[in-house]
Amino acid sequence: MIKILIIIIIIIIIMSLVQVFNKNLCEENKQKRLNITIFNKEKLISILNKNEDNFYQKLTPKDLIARGLNTIDDYSKKIEESCIDINCFEKALLIDSIEEANNKLRKYKTAGFDGEKCAQIKWAVGIINGNKYEYGIPHSRGNIIICPKYLFNDKNTLIKILIYLKIHLYQKIYPYDTKIFLDVNGFIKYKKRTLRDNYRANPNLDNWIYKNRKNLVYEAVYKEYPNNIIDIIIRPLDSYNYEHPFIFMADSILDTLYNSNLYMSNVINNKTFVIERSNKKESEVEYKYDIRPDTNIDMKKIESYNIKLI
Repeated sequence: MIKILIIIIIIIIIMSLVQVFNKNLCEENKQKRLNITIFNKEKLISILNKNEDNFYQKLTPKDLIARGLNTIDDYSKKIEESCIDINCFEKALLIDSIEEANNKLRKYKTAGFDGEKCAQIKWAVGIINGNKYEYGIPHSRGNIIICPKYLFNDKNTLIKILIYLKIHLYQKIYPYDTKIFLDVNGFIKYKKRTLRDNYRANPNLDNWIYKNRKNLVYEAVYKEYPNNIIDIIIRPLDSYNYEHPFIFMADSILDTLYNSNLYMSNVINNKTFVIERSNKKESEVEYKYDIRPDTNIDMKKIESYNIKLI
């Protein structure tokens, strides 16, 4: 009787191991199909220390204070303590979430953003834990997404953040498209950031400060004695998407993806926008353009990009 019980236990263990092996193999195949790279702890530490996007050179004295640093070199220890590996279950969750994020993105186009192109951008992800590095905030470094461990507690939130950060990658890779989105939404460059400014450095953004059509400057400035990088004042309104037009763009697209059932409808006010981009060797590309309550459409900009009302 004992021998039979032992045999049954062994069979169950073997079946469980086979099931886990098959699941891991399936996830590896999915990871290759979706073009996903998930960096381990050592590789992510190396990437962040190399600073190939030159983000650390953009840190002002206030940025250093807010991050608890005396010099930029002090960040290495915080990075080493923050980067982590994830287990096979967390990896599977991340891959599934990326697949769902891609499916969401592919359903949407607007003037200056193509969800299909965004979904095709390679996924490169590293995981951090705690708030020692960039206060544990999800962000992008170059073309890499930095994802905090706490997001794995809620799959829906994880998917939303992945989409949001993928849009920031799109802004870096497709600056011409991004310029169209900003122009149509009435944003213009106001001034270039300098190390003398009090603006918070943000690796998701470009090196410019912008203002809208009403001459309101979008900015996030540090308080006099910042305790961390969220110890800021955002103007013109104290809401995070007023820090920069790139954030407005990512937030408005994400909002549309989750609050509209008309992703592929190219209709606005009973009109359809068609954009011609002969300089990009594209015949005609149709875009949906959504009106948000806080957005003023610039019809002159639409006309300047050969966006036709049909």
